[in-house]
Amino acid sequence: MAKTSKIQVNSNDIKIVPISSKYNRDLIDFKTEITELKFFLIDDALENQNQKNP
Repeated sequence: MAKTSKIQVNSNDIKIVPISSKYNRDLIDFKTEITELKFFLIDDALENQNQKNP
């Protein structure tokens, strides 16, 4: 297993350009879900790292 020593999150990783105002709300919701998922994965990774290195 590879050891992760650094976790980097860049808010510019996801770029969504609205096609029209009709889709704008769905795209915002989708981007929010992805952002929440990123933070969940970071929290999970940090928790695992803390358990291995108390």
